[in-house]
Amino acid sequence: MSHPMDKYPKAPKETIELLTKAFEQFAKDNDCDVNTLVTAYNDCYDTDGYEIAKRLDNFYGWDIDSEWVEKLDDLAWLASDELKKQREQWFNENNIDPPYEIGTKLDKGTIVGIDTYYSGYYLVEQHNDSIGKLLLKFEDARLV
Repeated sequence: MSHPMDKYPKAPKETIELLTKAFEQFAKDNDCDVNTLVTAYNDCYDTDGYEIAKRLDNFYGWDIDSEWVEKLDDLAWLASDELKKQREQWFNENNIDPPYEIGTKLDKGTIVGIDTYYSGYYLVEQHNDSIGKLLLKFEDARLV
């Protein structure tokens, strides 16, 4: 089944290339290998500094201390920030239009707005009694 977003190039996703770009300056500033950081980050289920530090210690022989754990906590933010930048660039370069209007009923809830911080996201009021709004990518929106 076709989706209205299929007419646009695919949106950026978290890839090895994106993570490498996101972590390059961190690796340079901390005199460590960016590829090892990316691999350890990718292999962790939970990407907090402690989990990444355990992975680097156990599988790559890094000498980890609490200062490293604190520094590694920044990796998830760096990855998220890079994805946000690339998504914003994709959104602007391709003149993305929202595929559905505000008020449209989706499988996840009802569109109540378009997010102003993240490019290409709806604000969706969920069908259940959840507090707050769901952020839903335009490309993930499915009609009921």
